[in-house]
Amino acid sequence: MQIIHSSTPEKLCFLKLKFQDKRINNLLFKFRARNYFFSLNNFEKIFWTKYCNHVLNNEYFKKYQLKLTKLLKLYQNDDDNKILLKKIFEYFKYILNIHH
Repeated sequence: MQIIHSSTPEKLCFLKLKFQDKRINNLLFKFRARNYFFSLNNFEKIFWTKYCNHVLNNEYFKKYQLKLTKLLKLYQNDDDNKILLKKIFEYFKYILNIHH
């Protein structure tokens, strides 16, 4: 795994790695897509965008918002966690605006 972390984003797609666990290739693609979208080719960008639109649907957003609201109530007296949760909530709203 060190070779993945030491590679530049542009070179990740050229790594010819063989893994015993076949799921790793999918995880590597998701790692590239989440962190280095610019490194994807056109086909990969379309695939990733369709995947995100499928996964990040209204039901997902409603459940996630409910979880964040519960956590905010749970940590209402914990300033550090409250600040962190509010930042996550702001990011959540940003993502929501992108996908809707």
